[in-house]
Amino acid sequence: MATSDPRGKDTELFEMVPIPLGDSEGGDSSATENKNENEAKFHRSIDNRQMVFLSLAGSIGAGLFVASGSALSSGGGGNAVLNYAVVGFMICTTMGSLGELATTFPVAGAFYDYTDRFLGEHWGFAIGWMFVLNWLTVLPFELTTMGAQLQFWIPNLRPEYAVAPILAGISGASFLGSKVFGEIEHWLGVGKVLACSVIIVVALIIASGGVPQDTREPKPLGFEYYRNGAAFKNGFAGFLAVFRVAGMSYNGTELLAMTARECKTPEKAMPLGTYLAFFRIAVFYVIGVFCLGLVVPSDHPDLSQTGHGAKYSPFALAAQLAGIPGLAHFFNAMILAALLSMANMAVFATSRALQALCAKGCGPAILAKVNKRGVPYYSQILALSAGLLAFINAAPQGAQIFDWLLNIAATFGFYVWIAIAVSHIRYRRALQRINVSSRSLVFASPFGVWGSYFTIAVGSFALLANPLSAVFPLQGAKVTLTSVMRENVGMLVPWALWTGNSLWHYFKNRKNPDRKKWTVFKPIEELDVDSGRVTKRVQGA
Repeated sequence: MATSDPRGKDTELFEMVPIPLGDSEGGDSSATENKNENEAKFHRSIDNRQMVFLSLAGSIGAGLFVASGSALSSGGGGNAVLNYAVVGFMICTTMGSLGELATTFPVAGAFYDYTDRFLGEHWGFAIGWMFVLNWLTVLPFELTTMGAQLQFWIPNLRPEYAVAPILAGISGASFLGSKVFGEIEHWLGVGKVLACSVIIVVALIIASGGVPQDTREPKPLGFEYYRNGAAFKNGFAGFLAVFRVAGMSYNGTELLAMTARECKTPEKAMPLGTYLAFFRIAVFYVIGVFCLGLVVPSDHPDLSQTGHGAKYSPFALAAQLAGIPGLAHFFNAMILAALLSMANMAVFATSRALQALCAKGCGPAILAKVNKRGVPYYSQILALSAGLLAFINAAPQGAQIFDWLLNIAATFGFYVWIAIAVSHIRYRRALQRINVSSRSLVFASPFGVWGSYFTIAVGSFALLANPLSAVFPLQGAKVTLTSVMRENVGMLVPWALWTGNSLWHYFKNRKNPDRKKWTVFKPIEELDVDSGRVTKRVQGA
């Protein structure tokens, strides 16, 4: 902890506790040695300047700029703001927990490593592969949405024609290492922050009557579009429908922790990034969606086209409706930059998560290899190949197949956030068991353990929102067995992965007399709170 040095100044320094080369649960010493050898090849290239915009704008993409229109259409402005605020606060508590873990343990696998360490290897396997599957679908989704947004300028363009050149550009940049990744995300982040800031200012001007060329009747003055029941459109059914859209919009916030192993100073960058993420959620998401509801009516027909295969972003639509076509072009350009950023981040996240999984023996060993540039190149090739799924939309029944993939992935984010919260709670319990105070941590979550319990509560409700939507469908929505299965099949995937891995280990080790007793969670007394831990120390100690 910080103490007075001989010069009379408080000085905080940090040290890394070495990772021992021993047997890991379910593994062996050679696997651990290979893991450490590959992890050592990652370069600490991401600086605090790049981290600022990774934190402010990292996860802003189609979820906010495009799917927010679906939220307005389904539930109205009131439901949209309420859901974005509730889920947003849940993300804040999650990021507090994750920031604490990532600052203390800046490892390549981030929350996969924490789940494996603090819950058990079967949970680590399930959450790790679920995260990979999630981001394997994000890349083609962002590519498809980019192609659709280009129709704003080229109405007759088929979206799949734009996929190949965009994917080629992302592929070339992704092999240049984390320094180039951080620089690309920095400048794309500038564009995203600018777009979010402009829409808030412009929306307030429009709602104040400051745009004389806006000839709509009734005029969008004050809370006009929140009146006469429009704020909470479709009641409880609308609330449920918006809940999952809000979760999808925040998907990717946790990627900040994936950069910890490649930050120059993770003990400083992670706390900074965590607090900046709080600012992003409050301003760009909650206030941004509120302002959007002021100037775009929830019953506008173009909003129903947003989401998968979107024709309009509600941000660009707001400028068009107000009679500011030049601003609409600006928003569309910034939205394309945001989509490109998320596609770039999807490749980064998938490749790093795959590398971490396979380094622990949870996948092909070849995917754990890292080159001299600090790039897990085989994992990167696999991550990029997922972009080819964007061409499914051009095939007969392709849109339906793609919708199944998206619905499977839509619930995964909540599972990841719950896993982070449970890992944080068990980590704190392990520290309490050995009488280590949270005050000794380099960074402690400002929400404490109770923030993690809040994450679990809201995340669990979000998962229940899917089956509840079948009981409380939107007005006019047709509920079929196929639609119910499509909306809920993603909930079963983590449990299938966990059960499959548990059974595989059971049958593999059933004849081993020294095998460990099977438990749902790793016992608290066996949790490793020392390996790779960054701690405070006194200068000269």
